[in-house]
Amino acid sequence: PRWPVPTNNRLGSVLGHLRPSATAPTAGSCSDDMRRRIKIGVLGAGRGRSFMNVADAVGFELVAICDNWVEKLQSAAADLGGDGGSIATYEDYAAFLRHPGLEAVVLCNFFHEHAPFAISALEAGLHVMSECAACHTLAEGVALSRAVEASGKIYMLAENYPYMAYV
Repeated sequence: PRWPVPTNNRLGSVLGHLRPSATAPTAGSCSDDMRRRIKIGVLGAGRGRSFMNVADAVGFELVAICDNWVEKLQSAAADLGGDGGSIATYEDYAAFLRHPGLEAVVLCNFFHEHAPFAISALEAGLHVMSECAACHTLAEGVALSRAVEASGKIYMLAENYPYMAYV
C-alpha cells in the first residue's frame, strides 16, 4: 500500500520533497528511497560537531565540512575520517556549496552570518537548516523569506534558546 504524503504540514512537505517515494515498507524491509540518506554539509567545525557526530544516526550522510578556521576544520576532518576519506573539507563557502551531490547544509556559524549564508545556499539549490536565530534585522528576515519562496527549497530554523530569563 502507498501512504499519501501530507501536504498540509511542514514535516510532510519535507519528507515528500526529500524522500521521492512514500511507499510503505513491508515488515523487515525498507524501500530503497526510504533508506536513501540525504547528503549534507556542515558549516562550522566547532559548533557543528554535534550535527556531524549524529548525521549517520538520523539518516544523513555527511559529505562535506566548511570552516575558515583551518585548525578546527582539520581536527574535525581527522576525527570523522575526512582527511583523505569520504568527507570533503572546504575553507571557501562558495566552493563548499558546489560540492558534488550536496543536497542540504546545516549552518552552525555566527548568528549575524546565518541569513546571508542561508540565502546563498538556497540560491545554490540546497535545503538549509540554521541552528540558531537566523536574522539580525527585519530586512534580513524578508530577504531570507523571499529566497526560500524563490528557491522552492526547505528552510528550517532549529533555534531552541530564543530567550532565557536567567541570562
